[in-house]
Amino acid sequence: MSSRISYCVFLYIETTGYISIEAEHYFLNKDATNKQGDIYRFDVLEGYGKTLSAIKAFPTTEYFTAGEDAPYLEYHVVVSEAGTHEIELYMQPSNPVTKDNTLFCGIQANEDDINVVNIIMWEVSFCTIC
Repeated sequence: MSSRISYCVFLYIETTGYISIEAEHYFLNKDATNKQGDIYRFDVLEGYGKTLSAIKAFPTTEYFTAGEDAPYLEYHVVVSEAGTHEIELYMQPSNPVTKDNTLFCGIQANEDDINVVNIIMWEVSFCTIC
């Protein structure tokens, strides 16, 4: 009997300047718990979205604070050169669940600060440049 552990680790390596990752192929899906014991999490929505699946934070009625009580997904990537890199996310038009037209997403590389962006406005400003 082999003592080797068999498991799949999702590590993405840049090829010809690009890295493409399916949302559900994260390395880590970390739940969060608030002071009242409520659990916040990301769930996979099979067959939803433009590609294989989608990921959604639950409960959808909560506001999370990045780095404090927010659940998070971790993706491991390797790039050929250090520096500034562009990220493009596919989002669904069924969001947000607020009338303020906001849906926030925190993005962090390595141990840098978490960059919180309103992805609704981010997509709009990105599309107006096209």
